[in-house]
Amino acid sequence: MKNKLKNLTHTSKTFDRKQFNLYKKRLNSVNLVWCNQIIDLLENYNLNTIKDIGCNYFQFYKEILLRKLNINYFGYDIDEEFIKLGLTKFPELKKKFKVGNCEKIKLIKTDASILSAVLEHSDNPYKLLNNILKSTKKIVFIRTYLSFKSHKLVSRNQKNQLLPYNINQFSFDEIKKKLQNYNFNCFFILDESTKYSSKFKLINNKYRRYMYIVLGIKNDTSLKLHLSQKRS
Repeated sequence: MKNKLKNLTHTSKTFDRKQFNLYKKRLNSVNLVWCNQIIDLLENYNLNTIKDIGCNYFQFYKEILLRKLNINYFGYDIDEEFIKLGLTKFPELKKKFKVGNCEKIKLIKTDASILSAVLEHSDNPYKLLNNILKSTKKIVFIRTYLSFKSHKLVSRNQKNQLLPYNINQFSFDEIKKKLQNYNFNCFFILDESTKYSSKFKLINNKYRRYMYIVLGIKNDTSLKLHLSQKRS
């Protein structure tokens, strides 16, 4: 597997070589905080299937394996190079992914859906969110930038990006309303990875972005809100 990683070259259109090499390192050595926080939450529920929107190199799948959870996984990403990277470690997923823009393609129906650090970069975030919610049977996890007001921004001067991209912020009210339109109860959870949403990211020396996890639970299921204690 090391040889496969060594020979895998960077041709990604969404991130530069530095970022791509960082993902190579993470593939084997890093357990991400946000993955563990969401898995702590989903362990409370009886879920058989999950789709990962913006699955990248299958980091969330890696954490599922480490926790020995019996969940049927399927990943989506717009960048095929990250998929190729992930398959060097998880060849069992060779028929468990799809490359494409999830704003436009038909998504498989699953008990749960996860969307981390993707919605804010989407060109049509509500079209993407609609597509995810209508294909989710029980529970959805959305990790994105939230505040009391929405704000749209296109960043053009970041060092580690090849093209301009969106860094949008959404209001609590608009996200809640969108989930309610699809019969989901909506709960907002402080993001542990960003020091419980207290660590902000400054964009263009002006706009602050605070990360939260949105937990949506379908009304017509028997699921109840459960918040796990932080693991020691």
